[in-house]
Amino acid sequence: MKLIAITTTLWLALVAPKLPALSADRVVVVCSCSLDAYQEALVGIRQTLGREPEVVNLDAGGAGALRPSARRDSGKIYIAVGRDALHAALSEAPKVSVIGTMMLREDAPNEAVKAVAEIDLDVPPRLLLRELRRLFPRKTRLGILLSRKTDRAALLAGGSALGFSVQFREVSDPADLAKAFLSFKGNADLVLTLPDKALYNGATVPRLVLASLESRIPIIGFSATFVRAGAAAGIFADFQEAGRQAAEIALRYDPGNPQRTVEQARKLTVAVNQRIFRLLGLEYEPKEGVEVYR
Repeated sequence: MKLIAITTTLWLALVAPKLPALSADRVVVVCSCSLDAYQEALVGIRQTLGREPEVVNLDAGGAGALRPSARRDSGKIYIAVGRDALHAALSEAPKVSVIGTMMLREDAPNEAVKAVAEIDLDVPPRLLLRELRRLFPRKTRLGILLSRKTDRAALLAGGSALGFSVQFREVSDPADLAKAFLSFKGNADLVLTLPDKALYNGATVPRLVLASLESRIPIIGFSATFVRAGAAAGIFADFQEAGRQAAEIALRYDPGNPQRTVEQARKLTVAVNQRIFRLLGLEYEPKEGVEVYR
């Protein structure tokens, strides 16, 4: 199976931040490090720090592994990679400054407001839809699967501005996901899915992919894993860049003047599954900057 990826950089500032204010050896990374996505973020953190950071692997020692590190030096700053790591860092090392990354805003733990910074993986609707239009310039009917908590207004306005006729299907139960998808047959050229861990898992995604192939309606996913599993395309935050962002904030951090910040990931990856394109009878038109994964 081939995977084509288009990477779009969405820099938030024209000038690179001034680095560093904090020595790189004061940065500690907390993560469940066996996850591929978190490994990608670690690559970005290492690149920015210019060294191998101290890493507390929750897979090896659980949340309790944080306590000895926190006792040794409260002057360190922690980068928590993922929701569980952020929860553990804020709970087990409450006196340490913590930066959270690799989370969706709605999935952040309740105590996330205690973090000095947060980098969210949410893709703004206008950027998501812009990349979708670039991928499928001749498709006009867009179906969107969403949950009740999703804000529809921005999706509807952004889609209309780009020439999409937008329809929604609300899904509250994972068992209804494939049925909701198939209700778009004859009414949509593409179906966009949005991140929701309650709906998408190892059981529901294969059924959704099968429904896509049977109905010949492309799925637009929200991760590289989803695209490899059979979504025709995916638009999602770049995980390495999310790691770089967190490390930049750590190096700039001034404990004498703490100011909480919330940032969005500044780089997108757009991925296309070439095999699924062929099975759906679609032709992929190469775009500038395309990389092919074999």
